[in-house]
Amino acid sequence: TPEYAPESGNEPGQDASGQPDETPSQEPSQPEEPTSESTDEQSQPPAPETPEPDEAQQETSTALMIPVWALVLGGVLLLLLLLAALPRFLRGRRRRARLADMANSSLSPQDRANAAWDELEDLSVDHGGSPKESDTPRVRARRMAAGIPAASEAVDRIVADVEHASYAAPDASWKPSASAADLGKVHDELMHRANGGQKFRATWWPASIFRR
Repeated sequence: TPEYAPESGNEPGQDASGQPDETPSQEPSQPEEPTSESTDEQSQPPAPETPEPDEAQQETSTALMIPVWALVLGGVLLLLLLLAALPRFLRGRRRRARLADMANSSLSPQDRANAAWDELEDLSVDHGGSPKESDTPRVRARRMAAGIPAASEAVDRIVADVEHASYAAPDASWKPSASAADLGKVHDELMHRANGGQKFRATWWPASIFRR
């Protein structure tokens, strides 16, 4: 039996001319491994959008737009508050200075007694008192004590000290008997007997500030 073979049959790996096929075989490509740079880029959050310069300037100018009349009104109100608080501040500073003088042992007894008397007089003026220049300290003290009988003993000690400092013979061993507590008692009794208007004037607009 004759064997038939294809005349034009080519060996595997040969082209039609019988030469070896030089075309490289295509192998399946391996997937590329992600690099560290690409991983970093993917992990970073997107950068916030920067507003345009015109938009930023517009927002700033809108926030700073305060009416001129509001600024003027605020300045006037602040000035009025400062002026209203100034008499009270000055009166408190004067009172504290006198109380410090009363407790200052380096001062003479006469100066310490005069400091207590000056504060007593100002308390009287702040609450509507009007002492006369011709009155002696005893007369003024008697008039004040009549309105605040609960503090009459404190008033007596203060006036006794100023009389001794003014008229008695100098005595190195003498010391004033009045204290800051006596002045506090007088102040509390005057405030207790004052009405609302008198309390307000004595606290915020003390008349003694304008007397000296």
